[in-house]
Amino acid sequence: MSNWKHKISRFFISIALGIRPINGIYFILTIGFLAIFIIPALFTIKTFLPSFKETGQIGDTINGIAGPFIALTAAILTYLAFYMQYKANRIQIRQFKEQKKQFEKQLTEEKSQFEKQLTEEKSRFSIQLDIQAKTEKKARFENKYFELVRFHRANMEEMNIGDKVFARKCFIRMYYEFKFCFDTSFEYCNQLPDSIAKDLIDLTAFSYKIFFFGIGELSESQYNFNESEKALFKLVKVVLKKIQSQYEEKITTKDRSYPYDLAELIGNKPMNFEGYYYPFDGHVSRLAHYYRHLFHTVKFVVKQDEKLILYDEKLDYLQTIRAQLSNHEQVMLYYNAISGLGEAWFKNEYFTKYKMIHNLSFALTNFGLKPHEHPEIQKGIKFWEEKGGQLFEQDED
Repeated sequence: MSNWKHKISRFFISIALGIRPINGIYFILTIGFLAIFIIPALFTIKTFLPSFKETGQIGDTINGIAGPFIALTAAILTYLAFYMQYKANRIQIRQFKEQKKQFEKQLTEEKSQFEKQLTEEKSRFSIQLDIQAKTEKKARFENKYFELVRFHRANMEEMNIGDKVFARKCFIRMYYEFKFCFDTSFEYCNQLPDSIAKDLIDLTAFSYKIFFFGIGELSESQYNFNESEKALFKLVKVVLKKIQSQYEEKITTKDRSYPYDLAELIGNKPMNFEGYYYPFDGHVSRLAHYYRHLFHTVKFVVKQDEKLILYDEKLDYLQTIRAQLSNHEQVMLYYNAISGLGEAWFKNEYFTKYKMIHNLSFALTNFGLKPHEHPEIQKGIKFWEEKGGQLFEQDED
């Protein structure tokens, strides 16, 4: 019972405070409907109130009393209908906003995903283009590289000294011709006064220039010797001219003991030379082109972009070039470089960093400035030791 009292109390309090307006509407409608039935009953029973039982005004009375409530009810129902429609519209608007928000969120996510996919596709396509471009560049590089190697082989095969010695054998004979020039210069250098000998800058370079340019007025103009070197050359030239004369005599007499054993005494020491061709006539016409092309081939590999050809790959390509060189070719390349005529080989670190004389024979370089004594080669040896390797193949044993 107390529970019902509490509910009724809350009902009227909510109407009074306007907490739930719908409760007020329910209250008015209830009073109205009750009035429609109670008031006519009050006017048709015998009471102290006037009686309308026997008059036709009862209908008018009921109509007059019920009309406002019916109109009010209609108004309230109409209001409720509009209110419910309003709430429905609000709900629909809210749903539209939610749908719009979800759609925009979905659109944003799809756009972000699309942009991400587009970026990935662009990146993948760019990488593929880079790989393709790199592959094409490397293919062009290798085509030219192998073409240069082929030209080097052709240069070697076309090497010819006096129609007597051909191809790789030319370097064997040139090596011994150069060594004869050095040995002769060395013997005479020991006989010179100290005042002259001390100004001899480099006996190896001195001897190599004689070998490279040859003797003769035109050849000697390219020596660029200092006064001490000129004094030494006068002595050396006498021996070389005599060897040339001996060879010419053998040719004239049609000596069949080819190759010719030629010799000349320096003091009491015989200087022997095996004559396969007219000696000391110079090799600039053969070697200048040969070394120039070889240098260009090595430079072509070394100067390639590291992004295209890595350093270790360059060493592999240069190893292939080096494999084309015989022992005597590498030895003569070394002497050409230390003579000053080929100093670019040291300047560009082709001998040291790129190991172009890795297979150098120490047995064939046992005269003049030896490889381990050269300052640049000493740097190269240190460079490779720090990398855990060796500059020379013979040092790896």
